[in-house]
Amino acid sequence: MARRQAELEALLRGTLAEKQAAVDRLARDREALLVRLTALSLTARCQIEVSRHYAALGAPHGSFGEGRVASMQLAADDAGGALAVAAGGGSASSGAAAEAGNELLADLPHLAPGASLLDLEGVTREEVEWYRRMSLADLKAHWRTLVEEGRPLLFGQSGAAGRAPASAAAATSAVGRSCGSNASGSGSAGEGRAQQERLADLGRRMSSVLALVSLHNIEVYMRFVVTRTDGDEVVSGDADAGLAHWEAVLRGVRYTRTQAVLICRVCNNFFEQLAPLRAERAELSRAFAAAPPAGAGPPPLGGGGGAGPDCPNWPPHGDAAEVLARIEENTACERATICLVAQVARALNTPAQCARIWVLAYPYPVHMTVCISVLEHDLKFRPETFVATVD
Repeated sequence: MARRQAELEALLRGTLAEKQAAVDRLARDREALLVRLTALSLTARCQIEVSRHYAALGAPHGSFGEGRVASMQLAADDAGGALAVAAGGGSASSGAAAEAGNELLADLPHLAPGASLLDLEGVTREEVEWYRRMSLADLKAHWRTLVEEGRPLLFGQSGAAGRAPASAAAATSAVGRSCGSNASGSGSAGEGRAQQERLADLGRRMSSVLALVSLHNIEVYMRFVVTRTDGDEVVSGDADAGLAHWEAVLRGVRYTRTQAVLICRVCNNFFEQLAPLRAERAELSRAFAAAPPAGAGPPPLGGGGGAGPDCPNWPPHGDAAEVLARIEENTACERATICLVAQVARALNTPAQCARIWVLAYPYPVHMTVCISVLEHDLKFRPETFVATVD
């Protein structure tokens, strides 16, 4: 009898363990769908704000047309429907999907429904024209001025007059000490709030610079994000900062776990969008090398490769002019994708976080791929690095 009871208890424990594992899997699946839905929803909101910005200037931008918004909205609806099914609710209405998409934003007031994500309202034509004419050298000089303004706010007097901490790790330590000192004493607390407001103001200005340059001077922006800010050296290989630098930068920004998860999802969506574009361009580049000149007739029969007047698909990609047009279209789509993800990435940061990440990263542009790997590592192995609330 005792043996039978022990066997039943073992069976029940095994069954409970299996059911708990199934519940845990469902919870993970639900969170993944919720993150995907929220990321798509935020991307669509940024897309709409950018389109309205162009329209307000009287110059709608074709790369940010309604088709892309519609495709993202469909993807968000699909994710919302899957989320409802995962929760056992059957099919989801658009309202329920939208409500689910807002669930993760409860502790991120700067992303709340109805809030402006990009702060593009009120931008004047004069501002746009100024950024449109800005050279790379002028942009970097202006950026260095902003970084110099941010150093004493983050590092205290050690960051003034160009005397920044020697490494990002030391900088992060200085930021931590500064945050800790702000909590003691009413006078210190008041000074801390004032400093935080100045940091947020700086972040808004830095964010505005990046927004307007990326939206209206994409050639300069593309060079800005791949070269050192204190020179013209292309950031790659040994010229880039080491992993320790980016670990210190990301941990000094003071992200919440939800922000980190959303940033990773948005950027991974971006990588997934870029992959087929780049594969297509590689194929088109090969086709361009083999394409006949514009207006040229097909090669004679028996010329090899099965091409000729009787081959309905010759040439497979059109003549050289047609292939070149498709390459240009592909490149424009890639740039639009890069520009869009730049807007979403800065929207996910609070103004103070925008200032922190760029001041801490200096003189390097933010390396998206490495930063995502750091965040993913910390989400899995160092969850204590994330703060409870955004500032």
